This record gives sequence, structure tokens and C-alpha cells, in this order.
Amino acid sequence: MSPLLVLPAPLSSTSITLGQLVTDPLYADSPSLKPSTTPAHKESHTQSKYEDTVAHDEYGRFTSTRFISKLCGQPHYSHENLLLLNAEQMSHTTIDKPSLVFNTLRKDSTTRSFLRKMAHQNKPVYFVTGVQTLKNPSFKRAIVEHGVVAEAKAPASQFRLPVRRVDSAASLDNGNSNSTSATTESSDESVLAVELLKVKCRVGPSSEPHSVADLDYAWSYHVLDDDEDDEDLQLSIGLGKALQATELRGLAGIASSQQDEYSEEGSSWGSSSYSDSEDGIGGF
Repeated sequence: MSPLLVLPAPLSSTSITLGQLVTDPLYADSPSLKPSTTPAHKESHTQSKYEDTVAHDEYGRFTSTRFISKLCGQPHYSHENLLLLNAEQMSHTTIDKPSLVFNTLRKDSTTRSFLRKMAHQNKPVYFVTGVQTLKNPSFKRAIVEHGVVAEAKAPASQFRLPVRRVDSAASLDNGNSNSTSATTESSDESVLAVELLKVKCRVGPSSEPHSVADLDYAWSYHVLDDDEDDEDLQLSIGLGKALQATELRGLAGIASSQQDEYSEEGSSWGSSSYSDSEDGIGGF
């Protein structure tokens, strides 16, 4: 099962969807390809009047939530940089069988054309297999008092709230990066977290051998008969393992050392996990 990864800043629910191929999950305007139809999916969790706590770094980038920490069985890192999250509804939706869905996608000519272009540009690609969406979320500064998370009485000026970036959800435009407001509100739906599988693609001769790193991917091969210069070229498409939280933080430029310590209050919020299994597709 892919881990649910909190985004440094929420994105519009229209900018990242199930079954989408994205080159940078942090930026809504990065090259991507949405599926023509929504793949078969399931609601892993739905909750009305949703409440959660969000930890963020000194730059206002989200680093973890209590809900996601419980799913992963990890402590919720919480120091003084905390937010109280409230939303009308939270939904965690996942693709029912990611490998089968991707197998269908890689047979599509539009998908192969996109992946071929990304291969020429040496861009990484990720397959969106899960999203956590929030309806009408609001974020308020919070503090931990005697082991209990409570709304802060006044904004702490040395910390900035996570606010809308240029590439984030249009509905989150409620101030600028220097905002010191105690509350940030948004409307409609936004994506707080995603599940991603790595995708590798390359164009080369059919005789080109795989590297050791390719062993983690399940490959398919597609002849490029439109290349007049070399009839032996093929497009190789590999579906790999899930992107991990440390890797996503690396994409966002968040140092892993910021996650090395956590408060006793955070770790005492408990942990739980659920498992899911699916037979993978064969390798090369």
C-alpha cells in the first residue's frame, strides 16, 4: 500500500486527481496528463465535521498531520508550529487496483506519447493513486498546553501560516507569504495529501540492457515505428514503488533533520495502520 503524503501546501482538487500522471506533485502547473475517465476507486475514509492537527516548518510548509501519522503508524511531529484544521468533510480516496489501471493507461497512445515526451525531457513521472480532499477547510494557529492541543489566543509573529502559493489552489488565496493572521480560510475542495507511485520511462534501442535500479519496476515495451532514423527504438515504461515521505520532503526542499525530533505530546496521540494488498504485475 502506498503511504499518504501530506503536501507542503494544499492544491486545488481540480489540479491533481486519481489516475493522473504528474511530473511534480508540488506544482499544479507542471506538465501532467489526466485520465480520460475516472478509474475505479474506493473511499478508504470519509468524515464529516473533520478535525485534525497539522505540523508545519518555519516557512509555513506542512510536514505532517495527525490523521496521516496514525495511518503510517508514525509519531505526529509537533513542536510549537501547529495548526488546527477544521473542514466540512474529509475524504481519502484510492484507486482500487493501481497496477491494473496503469496497465490500461500504458496501452493508450496518448499516454505513451506523453511519457515519451517526458523521457526526452528527463522529467520524473508519478502516478497518482490516492488523494485526501477537504471541503471548505480552515486553519488556525494552535499550541500544546498540558498535553492538549488548543487554539492559540494570539498569533505568534515569528511563525507564518501556510498560505496560498502561486501554483496552489485558487480557492486558498487569502493573503500573502507574510501574513500573520491567526486564521486562514479557504473555500470549496482542496487536496491536502496524495499517494504516488514512481514511473520510469525511456527511449532507446530494444537491445539496451536494464540497470540494477530498474529491478524495482514492472516494465512494458512499445515499438516506436514512427521513427524513420532508427526502426529499432522502443519506449520502455516501468511502474515502480511508492514515493515515500522523505522523498516528497526532498522535492520540497524540506530537510529530513527537521523531522528527527518530536514532542512527547505528539507521540502520545497514538498510532494505527491498516493494510491492503494487491498482486503486482510482472517485471521484465
